[in-house]
Amino acid sequence: MVLADLGICRFSIGSRQKDLSFVFSAEKLFREMLKKSPKSESDYNQAAAQTNLGNALTEIGKRQGNPTILHEALELYTLVLKVLKKEKTSQDYVSTLMNIAGVHLALGEINKDAELLRNAIDRYFEALALIPKEDEVEKWSEANLGLAIAKRGLGRVTKDAASFDQAESHYE
Repeated sequence: MVLADLGICRFSIGSRQKDLSFVFSAEKLFREMLKKSPKSESDYNQAAAQTNLGNALTEIGKRQGNPTILHEALELYTLVLKVLKKEKTSQDYVSTLMNIAGVHLALGEINKDAELLRNAIDRYFEALALIPKEDEVEKWSEANLGLAIAKRGLGRVTKDAASFDQAESHYE
């Protein structure tokens, strides 16, 4: 538990201060946690460690524009989703869908790949369907913003004006 808390603190500092050295330190701690935690596909502790590592890798991958690191994060989030799929309405499930959407979005933008951007759009819609707007305004807004950015990216890649129009509707 101490490693997790220390890793989360370092990750938070690195994210807020835009200092990758803290994020790399957090990544190292999260990898150590995964080595020490029991390997069980239905273990929520394992899923939490995978999520933390996925978050660090996503931050690093986005900042460095590194698709390999982003793919590793995507693999981790996919494993987490398998554990959480029994509780599709849980906050963790929705957060993991949004993490997956964010990685698809980053990969789609880096690779100028319409299919990855469509995957991001699909995951954001899936998350939005599970978020009660009245109860979770911030999470709902975050998902809509991600959706708008993914649609804008799709418009850029495909040169489709309709995607830009659809993106604009999610900003409102």
